[in-house]
Amino acid sequence: MPRHHEIIHQIPPLRTIHTFPVMGGYSDMERMNQVRGTLHSLQVMRAVAAFMVALYHAHLVLIERHLATASEAEMYVFAFGRAGVHMFFVLSGFIMVMTTNESRYSFKDFIARRFGRIYPIYWISVLLLLATAAAFGQPFAVSFTHSIGALLLLPADAPRFIGAAWTLSFEVYFYICFGLAMMLGLTRGLMILAAFFLCCVAVGTLIDNQGPLLNQMTSVLLLEFLGGTAIGWLAVRGKLPERWGAAITGAAILLFMLVLAIGYDKTREAFSFGAPSLLLVLGLVCWERHAGSHPLLQRIGKLGDSSYALYLNHEAVILALVTLVPAGVAAIPVSVALACVVFGIAVHVLAEKPLLKLLRARPRRDVVAREAPAA
Repeated sequence: MPRHHEIIHQIPPLRTIHTFPVMGGYSDMERMNQVRGTLHSLQVMRAVAAFMVALYHAHLVLIERHLATASEAEMYVFAFGRAGVHMFFVLSGFIMVMTTNESRYSFKDFIARRFGRIYPIYWISVLLLLATAAAFGQPFAVSFTHSIGALLLLPADAPRFIGAAWTLSFEVYFYICFGLAMMLGLTRGLMILAAFFLCCVAVGTLIDNQGPLLNQMTSVLLLEFLGGTAIGWLAVRGKLPERWGAAITGAAILLFMLVLAIGYDKTREAFSFGAPSLLLVLGLVCWERHAGSHPLLQRIGKLGDSSYALYLNHEAVILALVTLVPAGVAAIPVSVALACVVFGIAVHVLAEKPLLKLLRARPRRDVVAREAPAA
């Protein structure tokens, strides 16, 4: 019988499906709040997206353990949780623009801040998963070379421990490309970035069996990041159709429902999930900027702070629960996913938040993007 972590890794990769994240994290949203104004709706979106992914993975493992039904219809509905990945990719592009568009810019400081956001808590989460797997007699069999690759989030090795970490490899690549582009200024940089990504995606349609790195560099998923940066640019330049926020949000929800009804598996998920995710981010940003945020939205939005911790640690929680908890309780995917949320909050409060505070306390120059002077 396949082991828990093997089931997660057997999910078709990259161009077909997989999981969440992330990606702008607690410190990003805090910084964006300070610079551009609070957007609690995006925090809620992050929390929902992370929960969708945890729920999807919980259902997969419960099926593998014969604790849940595996009807085609049920699997189709739960697999809709993969949409959370695409929501996070769009959000990541948006947050990058919103948190770096100021007066000065340092590529070195930008990359240091981004890597400090992703890697330390990721390494801690890997240790937690390894300890959990070993405790339940399901240790990982990964070579030293592949282990180093996984810890560095290299494209070929990123998911060897945490299956969902392939998305973090995409994040690292996007940060490097975005960071280099911002050396040209916001507008020029985004134009160059868009041209580069579009050319790479076009090349990818002409080449087969490219290998992990080239697959990543030519993936259509990069267009989701790009779409998020476009929304960020519109926000920075004051060109958002803010009055249409509610209508755009409604259209995004309807599009998600239509995709679910027609079949999200009939085309690339970057389109079936990416397009409505792009509309949803645009709609929520416009709506909240125009109408403000409700106090309830602000309270629920706090769950978004722990979304990265939830994303990284839900596999360990699922493994522990399906092994320890009575079948009647563990067989309910929602209960397992909710337990993942609770654990994610604990990791965020006890580890991630103090770690980010420590990193922010280090002296550094402001990490901001400089708009290049007009030619």
